[in-house]
Amino acid sequence: MSNRQEDEAAIADDSGLPNATAISPEQKVLKYLEDKQGAASDKEIADYIISTGADLYSLSDTLGIDRAEADKRFAMATVTPADQQVIDAIDQAKANNTVISDVEIADLIESSGADFNRLAVISGLDATTAQARLDEAIAAKAAANPRTRTAKVAAP
Repeated sequence: MSNRQEDEAAIADDSGLPNATAISPEQKVLKYLEDKQGAASDKEIADYIISTGADLYSLSDTLGIDRAEADKRFAMATVTPADQQVIDAIDQAKANNTVISDVEIADLIESSGADFNRLAVISGLDATTAQARLDEAIAAKAAANPRTRTAKVAAP
């Protein structure tokens, strides 16, 4: 291979180095974790996972972290202001010893633009249970006010 071909190959694999071996997104994250030596926050790690396109489950398997725990930590690290609005409303209701209904939560998710799937993971609900509760809330809202059009949040 000529020097020009080597340089073109290096550019094609984004390494910038001739004869460099391309590393996977997961390997990049593992190297990042090694370089940080435990000093990276979950937010920094999640941001790096997103930027590299690494597979969360592949990483969690490699690191020996339970997938459900990895999901929850990733979800918590990527909470948006809309998600936080829903979390705060639920926390406030709990603090006041009041019950916030699934219908109210569904309305808040819809009005704030929060991520239903992320909130389900954070709350510890499995996807099937979370979706069933959302479907029931939407049905209850529709039954209570048949003239109001209700939107359904997409399933995972």
